[in-house]
Amino acid sequence: MASYKSILFAPKEVNMYQNLSDPNVEYGPKLYVQNVLILEHAKELMPVWLRFIS
Repeated sequence: MASYKSILFAPKEVNMYQNLSDPNVEYGPKLYVQNVLILEHAKELMPVWLRFIS
């Protein structure tokens, strides 16, 4: 049996310096397991239209 705990931070305002129209910009949340960084940009966890959450 697997158990998951997570925290997702969604900013109140979009970062004005973030270019959301550039397809080459890395996006996605950082994935940690027991305080160890597993993936820097976990694109598979969120769709492209949620790329302002990083």
